Amino acid sequence: MKQKGIPFEEVNSQDRLVDISVNFLNDQKVIGWFQGRFEYGPRALGNRSILADPRVSSMKDRVNSKVKFREPFRPFAPSVLSDYIGDCFTIPETFHDYPLRFMQFVVDVNDNFKDKVPSVTHVDGTSRPHLV
Repeated sequence: MKQKGIPFEEVNSQDRLVDISVNFLNDQKVIGWFQGRFEYGPRALGNRSILADPRVSSMKDRVNSKVKFREPFRPFAPSVLSDYIGDCFTIPETFHDYPLRFMQFVVDVNDNFKDKVPSVTHVDGTSRPHLV
């Protein structure tokens, strides 16, 4: 990173890392997050992720155009704590046996939640959550 002139900060305190990350997200900044071992497979599941505030409707377009360099229609998959998955999404009974931890299923976003997370809600009102 130093050779490329890319700014970074190594943080050794979990509390400090959380504070910095929350402040960046609240300031509508995008975070490149990597930790631990590289993951294998089609989805980033926490060790390599792009973090952005899903409440900001323009965030999807910003990340798609400036970071991912992909089509503007593509939304992002939210990481959601397992205790709150039912508050945010309608989970079909058939999905209760198979965890949503691999972001492989598309589910309906609950009506009371759609306006709160526009950057991760598809045009058809669905999303592909990552259960953590």
